[in-house]
Amino acid sequence: MNTLRYHGAAVGGRGPAARTRPARITALGVAALAVALLTLAAAGASAAAQRAGTLLTVRFTNNSDRDLTLGPNSYNGCPAALPERVNAGATATWTLDACGDPRGNVGTVSFNIYREPSRTQISWDAPVVGDSSYTQTAPGGYVISRSGGQGFNPTVDFTFDCNSTTCDGIPDSWKRNGIYINPADGSAHTAPAPGINLHVDAGPNSVMNDVGGFTGTGRAPIFHYAISAHNLQAGTPSSGIAPTPGSDLIVSLGSFANQVGTVAEQAGTFLHELGHNLNLEHGGDQNVNNKPQYYSVMNYPPRTARSTGTATA
Repeated sequence: MNTLRYHGAAVGGRGPAARTRPARITALGVAALAVALLTLAAAGASAAAQRAGTLLTVRFTNNSDRDLTLGPNSYNGCPAALPERVNAGATATWTLDACGDPRGNVGTVSFNIYREPSRTQISWDAPVVGDSSYTQTAPGGYVISRSGGQGFNPTVDFTFDCNSTTCDGIPDSWKRNGIYINPADGSAHTAPAPGINLHVDAGPNSVMNDVGGFTGTGRAPIFHYAISAHNLQAGTPSSGIAPTPGSDLIVSLGSFANQVGTVAEQAGTFLHELGHNLNLEHGGDQNVNNKPQYYSVMNYPPRTARSTGTATA
């Protein structure tokens, strides 16, 4: 019963107190281990919190059939060498440095789609501490995806592409299965329903045959197909579009005089888009616009006024 009397006595004594030493050492060991684990956990958390770093590398791949040119952009930190152009099939890479900004890297870059009134845009928020976040948008007829972008001084990959194999803006599933269009609101449905049955071929070199599937016609080098539309996209003043080269074109003068354009605008736009079909650029054989001494319906501005009149040297 004297054990309790000696409990906690100085280590090294004789008698019952000596037998309490192992328990006391065990308690100290547990405490030391707990402190060590807390220290390691804090160190791990600190390392994880710093994983973003102050640098961000962006890789942008253009898998579409359209060249992209640099549009509106804004970002913090040191000046970066943003690409002025990302040609079809090319990849551009640039690195952003927060340069002491406590927010890390924050910014937005947009790219104009060549000879279209729309843009694709990417944004990033890569803080010095914590996970990075990104957004990306693409207009109709295109898609954009993202991968990577986390870790210390991360690298993020964006891939811009057409939404169909032939880059004509028509989904591949429409070509395989056909589509039903509701004439009331223009919505598309794959199942039969009241409305217009829209048959879509595989592009300018093929048509649907009588039993389904696709049969090449070889008409593209000879025939040209023109559509007179109101507007290419709501709220945009674009007068038309055509591939260079190609076999089809659109004239869209809904934002012009009387929503149809003048006779000169109609003629000038039609000739301009047909010129693209025939492999002409805005500068003739050069993709250079606004040439001061290049009197051509292909040149800007205003191309519609150059469908008539005389030129003097």
